[in-house]
Amino acid sequence: MKSKPIILIIDDDQDFLNDLAFLLRNDYEIFTATNGRLGLTKIREIQPDVVLLDLVLQNENGLDLLKEIKRADAQLPVLMVTEHSSIDTAVEAIKSGAENYISKNFSLKELHSHIERALKSKLDRARSELLMEESFKPYERIIGRHPLLAQIKEKIQLAAANDFTVLITGESGTGKELVARHIHKLSRRAQELFVAVNCGALPEQLIESELFGYEKGAFTGATRRKAGKFEIASAGTIFLDEIGELSLNAQVKLMRVLQNKEFERLGGSTVLQTNARIIAATNKDLRQMMQKGQFREDLFYRLEVFPIHLPPLRERKSDIPLLVDYFLTQRAAELNLPKPKIENSAIELFLNYDWPGNIRELNNVITRLIILTKGQTIGRELVKGNLDLARESDAILTDHTPLTWDNLNRLRKQAAHRAARKIEGEFLKILLNKFNGNVTRAAKHLGVDRATLYRMLNRSKE
Repeated sequence: MKSKPIILIIDDDQDFLNDLAFLLRNDYEIFTATNGRLGLTKIREIQPDVVLLDLVLQNENGLDLLKEIKRADAQLPVLMVTEHSSIDTAVEAIKSGAENYISKNFSLKELHSHIERALKSKLDRARSELLMEESFKPYERIIGRHPLLAQIKEKIQLAAANDFTVLITGESGTGKELVARHIHKLSRRAQELFVAVNCGALPEQLIESELFGYEKGAFTGATRRKAGKFEIASAGTIFLDEIGELSLNAQVKLMRVLQNKEFERLGGSTVLQTNARIIAATNKDLRQMMQKGQFREDLFYRLEVFPIHLPPLRERKSDIPLLVDYFLTQRAAELNLPKPKIENSAIELFLNYDWPGNIRELNNVITRLIILTKGQTIGRELVKGNLDLARESDAILTDHTPLTWDNLNRLRKQAAHRAARKIEGEFLKILLNKFNGNVTRAAKHLGVDRATLYRMLNRSKE
């Protein structure tokens, strides 16, 4: 059954409500309310897509009710309807947040046009909010002069100049999202949205609803229609990180998007179109997953049109001094501390360390060193203490002595992971103190949303 947009009409004229509901019922799901109190209750219950609100209600002021609706849901489009046409009240209604202002002497075609524009503006606002969030995010540069990095920069230019699907591979922490963002920024889609989805950070049952959206009633808790990332991305770029975590069912749906540029919301039958460019990334061996039946072969070859492999930091150690200097500058500025100097003997320790957590680990270590030194000189002993993961490793190695190189690498990554969590916790503690515990302001400063910051806080306590 085709899902319809939900329209709530608030008017104290029962005959008008009945007539309008009859006229609109073929194209929309109609709910009605005869007063403001009932209207506000229904807004909370049914979460409509558009509200038609009478300006003059019995014993109520429609403009006052409009303000209450906007306080309840600032993004809900409201069309003011009245028999009394007035420029002054029209201007006041628009200033108070109304989408538009129409007379009760409208034609059905005119009303449909107003409703459809209101529905479109709601989606446009969601896209604008994401675009605004992106503009506040810190945009890191790709730092380094190693020949391997030079090759990657050439591939980024090629990928940006064309519109094919890109698959970025590499270990965790090598900068896969950064490369994806650079491709987007250099492409003809640069003014459109870049929408990042971490497929590994979402429970399997939420992946599809996140990507494709859902209709009201599609599952328990789906109290309203929600646009998915593909719908919001529109003509922009959608970055699917940790693509190897997608369920086989979600892989089938993604394959359809790649083939036909179309999808359906969960619980819906309306076919939606997308022109979004797909960039995927993984730290897994997708070929090995294909052999085990965990990843679809047809999807793999659709994604791997233009592969870009990012080397681990241990394979381009000559870039470490440049990265250290860059992170010292950037993180010190974020923490409102002077950029510390670093002893040459300390740099040698950085060069002799394997960095199992790659650039992300280096960034975390630099952040912690800045916090610990309060902008003073970073010496060898302090660096040694922060790179010495013996205590972390001992706890793991007590019952798990490595017998192979792969086991050793796995255990080193586990140790680096634990250390990184401690560093992240220190950073977040300083950040929240700076903003007096205000998570919203702290998240905006970091360029992430509140949910992401809460995940970071919970992760640092693990």
